[in-house]
Amino acid sequence: MAALSAQQLERSLADLLRRERELLEAGYVRRSDGAERVREALRRLGAIGSPAGVVARAASELGASADFDLVLVSGIEGGRLCAQTLWLSPE
Repeated sequence: MAALSAQQLERSLADLLRRERELLEAGYVRRSDGAERVREALRRLGAIGSPAGVVARAASELGASADFDLVLVSGIEGGRLCAQTLWLSPE
């Protein structure tokens, strides 16, 4: 296997650094977009008003806004943990 020249190594390093920056930027954008989707879901839940309505819609709002596959909302009833709502991703 032939040895790489210093110029080839420098180009490869520059390319790797560029790709690393692109990946970091994509991660920042993804997190920012996710946070905005969650804020919108919280606004929609806040508009419901009743606690029962919030519990009924919380799983679907969280699942859709956070891109989860499954969300289970539980509560305490008679000293026991019980499922209140379950949401499954349609995909």
